[in-house]
Amino acid sequence: MLHPRRPTSGPPLSRRALLTRVIPAGMVALASGCNTGMAAGAADPGAASGGTLGPPALLSYADLAGRLSTAAFDFRMLVGAPPSTAAWASAAAAMCHAQAAVLGRSDPLTGTPVPPDAGSTPSGSTAGTVPTATPSAATAGALTRVAADQAGIESAMRDRCLAAPSGDLALLFASLGVAAHAVSHPSVPVVATGIVPFHCRVGDRSAALIVLLSRVDALVEGLDQGLGALPFHDPAYTPGLTRLSEVETLRDTIQQDLLAASVTPTPGPLDYALPGTTDSPAHVQTLWGMLERDVMAAWLRVAAASIGADRGAAFDAAVSQQDLVAGHGVGISWWPGWV
Repeated sequence: MLHPRRPTSGPPLSRRALLTRVIPAGMVALASGCNTGMAAGAADPGAASGGTLGPPALLSYADLAGRLSTAAFDFRMLVGAPPSTAAWASAAAAMCHAQAAVLGRSDPLTGTPVPPDAGSTPSGSTAGTVPTATPSAATAGALTRVAADQAGIESAMRDRCLAAPSGDLALLFASLGVAAHAVSHPSVPVVATGIVPFHCRVGDRSAALIVLLSRVDALVEGLDQGLGALPFHDPAYTPGLTRLSEVETLRDTIQQDLLAASVTPTPGPLDYALPGTTDSPAHVQTLWGMLERDVMAAWLRVAAASIGADRGAAFDAAVSQQDLVAGHGVGISWWPGWV
């Protein structure tokens, strides 16, 4: 145990149980660069198919680009919604435009910046149509349609992620899947960061799990410090205490996975440089959200570095993790996992 002062009870959960019990349905930020925290020269899970993809091996993703472009149009239809919803929808539309532009390229992993107006013309029957403001009475119906569309996009991205022949392409689709989940309902607006996916090797699964473990360990520290700063009657205290127990169980399970792969985890530092403060309940919430976002990004890297059922489980864990991030009122970038 990395924190002997806080023992956990009961046997470690299996990965399947972990997804259903430890990570509810509902960051010291990963640095830009695909090899962040990955072992140098580690094998890419897609190595048997040529490692990272080059342009000759790429497939067309015009169908997904079209769905994202149409989704952007639907978000723009919400410009007449209440201000908070309109701000969320406007940010989601801009994200979908950029994502559609990337997937519309012959090589979506060039890392080339997306022009500000890229992808602004929706495809299919909506092409050339200028969206009009949605009356308040129609907002609920528009939101229902957006939720269904984003659920479909998330599912399609999961399928492409599982079928991806290289780690960087798997990361691309895992990132798109989490982003679709994040904008399926009004929440904190997504944020442009200037990062665009690029060709890289993601490293092996054990290295990705070590990164995940470090993020989980930092989350344990942040939860511990936040609980120490919150008054017992604060509404966030009991949920925070429950989350701390869940995260400690998750940490044990990751350590078990590493030991099963003959990798001995290195104990974390005694003190962490946390990305926020605990001097008010609001700041505690923000700190917890940032640390949960770190864990979400690390799960995406595990998905990219895994194959088969392990990749699917990591994708699902990242999606569930995003609900926790949003619950703390913290936004994500257009390309989670890449920054």
